[in-house]
Amino acid sequence: MMGPRIYTYQITFEGSDFFYFGVHKERRYNEEYWGSPVTHKHIWNLFKPKKEILEFFETWEEARHAETNLIKSHLNDSLC
Repeated sequence: MMGPRIYTYQITFEGSDFFYFGVHKERRYNEEYWGSPVTHKHIWNLFKPKKEILEFFETWEEARHAETNLIKSHLNDSLC
């Protein structure tokens, strides 16, 4: 039996160039989770999201650091 995972992910939206990066620590293996957007929240209602897990981690600290680096490289991108 697989245990909960910690991972970074990217969500893209069909028919749109918008994208979203996030990090998640599961409570149970393969639980449904689609992020908690703050900016561009309306995009989630307009376009169908597709989630891709980017990388798995052993610790929450490693995962948060990786998420920060993902977001940092797109900070001024209006589509992120």
